[in-house]
Amino acid sequence: MDIHLHDEMEQRIFDELSKMTIIDAHEHLRPEAEFIKAPMDWAWLLQYVINDMVAAGFEGGVYFPYSEGLSPREKWEKLKPFWPAVKHGQFARIMLLGLKEWFGVTDLNEQTIEHLDREVRRQQRAGFYKEALVRKCGIGKVISNGKTWEGYDHDFMRVIVNIPQIVCQKQLREFEQKMGRTIRSVAQLEEALAEYVERAVAAGCVGFKTVVQPVPPLPQGIAPLVQHIIDNPAIPSEAQRQQLASWVHRRCLDAIRGKDKIVAAHAGTYADLSSHPVNFYALMEEYRDIQFDLFHMGIPLTRETGNIAKHLPNVIVNLNGAALTSQHMFEAGLQEWLDFVPVNKVIGFGGDYQWMPQLVWGHLQIMRESFAKVFAARIRRGMIDFDASIDVLRQWLWDNPKRYYRV
Repeated sequence: MDIHLHDEMEQRIFDELSKMTIIDAHEHLRPEAEFIKAPMDWAWLLQYVINDMVAAGFEGGVYFPYSEGLSPREKWEKLKPFWPAVKHGQFARIMLLGLKEWFGVTDLNEQTIEHLDREVRRQQRAGFYKEALVRKCGIGKVISNGKTWEGYDHDFMRVIVNIPQIVCQKQLREFEQKMGRTIRSVAQLEEALAEYVERAVAAGCVGFKTVVQPVPPLPQGIAPLVQHIIDNPAIPSEAQRQQLASWVHRRCLDAIRGKDKIVAAHAGTYADLSSHPVNFYALMEEYRDIQFDLFHMGIPLTRETGNIAKHLPNVIVNLNGAALTSQHMFEAGLQEWLDFVPVNKVIGFGGDYQWMPQLVWGHLQIMRESFAKVFAARIRRGMIDFDASIDVLRQWLWDNPKRYYRV
């Protein structure tokens, strides 16, 4: 479970990384006031680990840790049968690194969950974000993907917000509520989307976020389809939903043009492969005057993702969350990217957590370990020297996110 370094060179690189002040370029952390008030218990620490438990057969779903009505012990009794199946995986390893550092806990059992439960609640206090992220992790700035831009300490935690997903009437009504306006025509929806972008920029958001998805060229006469979801609650077909997503993206991108705001995109596969980065290639090529940031290294499609950044000048790539999935895949992808992706197009770290800043520590340590192994291997092969390695890593962890996100 601990960090393992094999020689003096790996240790030197790891030590230099541990001294660096970095930018955490992707979290989903809520404003600290929400963190303090949330009805937390120990199970909230299971973000990502719960996904492996569901894959192992747990039927409670990935939102089970946040469910109310069960005591902390009752939650453990339901989850305990699945812990042995996942405890040696990457999600669990990263979680356990954080639990050991913060709570002295190296396993989950009846005794440790009681300790975790007490300590998690105790840490719900003002100032804990900076204790966990600045003083513990050496993070100078955080970029969080917020549900809204309201409530954040914008000096420390800058915000990107989602491009609206509107492919059915239910989503349209939710967007109406967010905007505080009624939408009854295509023109009104276009105006509302442009206003949303304007509000986000005026509030200080540093960028926008979406999910890589099929965005086909717009057919002629799409306006009746857009009007259809305004007037009709029926769910459109999959092909129609893709056309609607394409229309909404293009209207938002048209509004973002000229505002010097980056557009980040979740890349990598869900079960249906819809987030294959190739699905977004034509759109990014069409909007070459907008900077795009492909997230998560495209795991497991690292080669395809890196190749897009190699060929499109307006596309950079982001390692956030990549080491969470597989450290070996992450390190292999790094070796390949160092061969063919310009180093000024890579952003090095983002914890990708929603509620629990304590978990960032474990992910950051794994990232440092992997960077040390990858760059030490290249130094041993004579491909780069120590000073140049540290310079590249400083670009990835500070210079590049600072420049592209303007923080």
